Amino acid sequence: MSFAYATEPPTVGKVVIKTTLGDLEVELWPKEAPKAVRNFVQLSLEGYYDNTIFHRVVKDFIVQGGDPTGTGTGGESVYNGPFADELHSRLRFSHRGLLAMANTGRNSNKSQFFFTLDKTEELNGKNTIFGKIVGNTVFNLLKIGEVETGDDDRPLYPPKILRIEVLSPPFDDIEPRISREEREAQLREAANAAAKAKSAVKVPAKRNVNLLSFDDEEMSAAPLVKKRMQSSHDVLEDERLSKELAVKSGDLAKRAKEGEAKPRKSLPSSKPPASPDNKSDGPSKPLANNDKEGEKKPTTVNETKPRFTVQSEIERVQKEIRQMDASRRASKQESSKKAASSVDSFRAQYVGKATMGKRPKGSELGILEQLESFKSKISRAEPVALQKSAQICQLHGIEECKSCHRVDDELAKEDEQGWMAHSLKFKKTANVFEPTVDDYTYFGLCPARNHF
Repeated sequence: MSFAYATEPPTVGKVVIKTTLGDLEVELWPKEAPKAVRNFVQLSLEGYYDNTIFHRVVKDFIVQGGDPTGTGTGGESVYNGPFADELHSRLRFSHRGLLAMANTGRNSNKSQFFFTLDKTEELNGKNTIFGKIVGNTVFNLLKIGEVETGDDDRPLYPPKILRIEVLSPPFDDIEPRISREEREAQLREAANAAAKAKSAVKVPAKRNVNLLSFDDEEMSAAPLVKKRMQSSHDVLEDERLSKELAVKSGDLAKRAKEGEAKPRKSLPSSKPPASPDNKSDGPSKPLANNDKEGEKKPTTVNETKPRFTVQSEIERVQKEIRQMDASRRASKQESSKKAASSVDSFRAQYVGKATMGKRPKGSELGILEQLESFKSKISRAEPVALQKSAQICQLHGIEECKSCHRVDDELAKEDEQGWMAHSLKFKKTANVFEPTVDDYTYFGLCPARNHF
């Protein structure tokens, strides 16, 4: 970061952007980007950015503003059109807090600008850098970058630029085209005109009423016309769909009157007829006495099959549920019986084997007898004399050197009973070599003992 600041050219001029989330102190580079700086400072003096919003916030990338319409598609420059890019080799997108012009392509800069929230090297050579944030105000920029956004990176509650104050102008010849107060007055007038246009309502033409009349008569003069419901045949222009009515309205009225004149037929009974020969679930129709066998009588509308009642349907469903519960319980009992039989068969394999590893009664006496016999065997064992070597160690010059003395060969000569004759010796009784101070001094002076 310090290397990036060291390579940047010196700044000239300073402005303060006052926002709803705190001030932003910005220093400018008028020598490296004169057109962008002049455009930004002059629009700030004219109050062009006052009460505008940051319409685009991309986390850890940029915060964009400078559009009076707040849509991201508006804005104009002081040059009455877009101006060219001003790229400098010493100005790179290497850290956060840089101020650059927003564009839609090469040489399309107007009034929109953005601040970087992090290192954005992919923008090098594409956008004009003309300023940077200084001091602790960069933390206010980070607060703007943390706002909640919705679709198209638009903040749900966009921060607003209240005004921009030019503390140190980078150029002496900048003259605003319009003052801040005049611009505010123009904006107020435009807002009032828009409100009036929105509130304007068209007044209906007055009726030419020459005679006295009541309100009911005036209302009845313009009756409401009910339109027929339209279908896809009426709306769509398709040759496959016919626009002629299948049944005319007059025919429908005649049919309705004829239906009212005829007496109503009795509805079939909901209770099915009883028949001993009928074994099916559904009801069946019994034959009449005068009908010939094998001949079928033509059915009418009132001779349809009776329907089940609600109560019979409920009873049938409850019966099915009880059958399902009974079958489920039977299956559970059968599975439990199978599991119990398998456990019993497995357990029968180990019946009588549980006491195989237990000690019989009176085994403690046998163990004591074995210990007594082992003790007497040790006491009767004859000691085996080890041949002691009285030679002087050639390496250390010590008689009976414990480091070089090997007893593997002597122990190999012992019989199986030799280990029983060994005795435990302590320091008081054992002949152990104990070095003294003189011995350590002697070992240190002797070249042959330097490995100690």
